[in-house]
Amino acid sequence: MKAISYIFLLACLVFSCRKQEAGVATSSTLVHASDSVRHAGLFRIETHEDYTLAIVHNPWEKEKVLQRYVLIPKTAALPASLPEGVLIRTPLARTVSYGAVQCSFFG
Repeated sequence: MKAISYIFLLACLVFSCRKQEAGVATSSTLVHASDSVRHAGLFRIETHEDYTLAIVHNPWEKEKVLQRYVLIPKTAALPASLPEGVLIRTPLARTVSYGAVQCSFFG
């Protein structure tokens, strides 16, 4: 009986480990899925020529977008056409956190 349990456990481990694709190319955009982000799936990052667009989806209605963040370097000029969203100049000089969990990421 122990041998069957070990074989079952080994089979579960072997078949559950899969590598997912790190990026998907679209028409004029490269959508990145960082290797360091393994469990978060309700956001998408699109890298464009002049800016980076971070899109956050609603966890209860996955096709609905909660917020769009347009990331532009501080040293770069603003492009003529930008998508709708919150404009953030990067890198950030200051930030505010309302929770202790997020503070650990700012170190």
